[in-house]
Amino acid sequence: MGIFVIDKDDVVEYAKKSVEKESDIEDFLEKHIEVLDPGTLVIGRQVQAYGRNTIDLMGVDREGNAVIIELKRGKPTRNVISQVLGYAEWTEMAGYDELNDIAKTKHLDENTDLYTTFQSKFKSVPEPWNINQTIYIVAERIDERTGDVASYLNERGVDIRCVEINFYEGVGKEIVSVDFVVGDPPIPIDNELKKETPTWDVVLENADEENRSTVLDFIAAIKDKLKMLAGPQSRYYYMRVPEKATKNLFGAIVCQKKSAYVSFRVDPDTFQHDDNSEIRSGTRWFFTKGTERRVTLARSNFDLILRCLEHAHDVTLDV
Repeated sequence: MGIFVIDKDDVVEYAKKSVEKESDIEDFLEKHIEVLDPGTLVIGRQVQAYGRNTIDLMGVDREGNAVIIELKRGKPTRNVISQVLGYAEWTEMAGYDELNDIAKTKHLDENTDLYTTFQSKFKSVPEPWNINQTIYIVAERIDERTGDVASYLNERGVDIRCVEINFYEGVGKEIVSVDFVVGDPPIPIDNELKKETPTWDVVLENADEENRSTVLDFIAAIKDKLKMLAGPQSRYYYMRVPEKATKNLFGAIVCQKKSAYVSFRVDPDTFQHDDNSEIRSGTRWFFTKGTERRVTLARSNFDLILRCLEHAHDVTLDV
């Protein structure tokens, strides 16, 4: 059965149009991403990820976070969840430089960059980029199993959305049906109104009680152990070397609803913890590419993070 459109006194039936190949959906969403989210900017198509895997469409939202869109003709295959989670894990480490390089491949003019494009489209620029990732699974039909697993992940903090998209045609026109099966559609925001950045206090207030307690206890610990200028600025908690007037930032705490992490500066030649699985490389969120590391903020990591921040403090003195 199709969709019936009332045109004055006439009722016109639009019959479902079969999608012959996934690239047809790609073509449409690349040109009309606003049907998923008017606040997303497409920056890549068939983006090379790990191995031979490619992300169908990749974008960034108005907060500078990566948006991963996996498209399936018909209904998704059984492994689509693990596939998109792999993409999200790969994309998580991308900072501004990497996102800009992806966009410049096909989606930016030769003489512009992502920073300038954001200023024009959203009237603001993120700081830092790509703190979170959003995943879309888009198909003609979302099967029950995929929807159940996606709902489970969504309830536990993974921003994953399942969307059914179908095309109908009749009397020389097409209609597109977009139905969010898992996850809520993004709320449109007037581009002319600059979105207010939440303060550190608001971020903490919105965090889970256990996560908030861990962050506050860690702040107390570093104040006791480190000589520094420390305090919130915007939505982050910054740590600075008091002896320097400029280039004095050596660490930052990023707090999310259910988790938090610490980013810090390193000298790659003298940093001694890169073999620790808890330490991950950052790609220019707060510091120059190649000199940033981050670690999840958990009570079991307090001593490790303090040692890393002592290194970051000393390195920043010499920058």
